[in-house]
Amino acid sequence: TGVLPIAIGSSVAGGGLIATRCISGPAARQSIQMHVLVVIAAGLGLARAIDKTGAASVLAGLIVNAAIVLGPLAILAVVYGVTMLLSEFLHHAASAALMFPIAMAAAERADLDPRAFVVAVAIGASCAFASPVTYQTHLLVYGPGGYRFTDFVRVGLPLDFVCAAVALLVIPAVWPL
Repeated sequence: TGVLPIAIGSSVAGGGLIATRCISGPAARQSIQMHVLVVIAAGLGLARAIDKTGAASVLAGLIVNAAIVLGPLAILAVVYGVTMLLSEFLHHAASAALMFPIAMAAAERADLDPRAFVVAVAIGASCAFASPVTYQTHLLVYGPGGYRFTDFVRVGLPLDFVCAAVALLVIPAVWPL
């Protein structure tokens, strides 16, 4: 809402939950998953390095040059696809952090509205279902459910493609390129 910066607002809200005993201090500390924070922090650091060194611009140039002949939607599709592919191997937050500067540079290089590219990165990073090792809920059911890696690929890959098709139809309709 713009009333407070998000860091201050979330800290006040968390403190309010502890003060009103909705959650105890130890329970709040235990709910913080340090390995996820480390992955996110490392991804953000790497993303900043990619941006500062000019690598984001170079990678964006490769994406734009490869897809420009097919139009703006193809550039968006490549950004979405690369983000989704990264998310099958990395944590979704890390892949989003890595792809954000590349997507922004691709939008700038192709003279397109960056909002659609930001949304494509967010959705592409979240809609990666073909791997059991990159998301905690997948890992929770992987062993106890008796699933095999190929089960995730068999069900997750078609779901990846359905999500991509829907996203690539809806994103440009809501955030025109």
